[in-house]
Amino acid sequence: MWAEWATTWAVPLSTFYGLGEPGAEVVLRVHTHVREDALALYGFATALELDLFDRLISISGIGPKLALAVLSGIEPPDLVGAIERGDLARLTAIPGVGKKTSERIVLELRDRLPARTRRPCLPAASRRTGLSCVTICSRR
Repeated sequence: MWAEWATTWAVPLSTFYGLGEPGAEVVLRVHTHVREDALALYGFATALELDLFDRLISISGIGPKLALAVLSGIEPPDLVGAIERGDLARLTAIPGVGKKTSERIVLELRDRLPARTRRPCLPAASRRTGLSCVTICSRR
């Protein structure tokens, strides 16, 4: 049994543009960020987006808001490529990412990058594979 509730989600632009029409069913992979004063939910259409988000927030000085800005400023496969190449110019072109942050991203993630696959989380796929997905029944 599914329960509907109203809450605020933050999603990267790549996920937002793929959501479809308001009122359409949406399936997202979820990262729950718990702080002393807040509980924030971040949703991602692909496993690659979620994986990159988790890796970005593991870097000192990069929190969920900046990680979301990074994923909104560059497509996930392009981000992986920029990190692999050490393309600091491409990373600093992302709003909110300076030279030191881009250097830290490349240094910390170059050797721990995820595979470049892009598989959206679909209800049928999540039932077969046991992926952790949440269905959002409407979007305003």
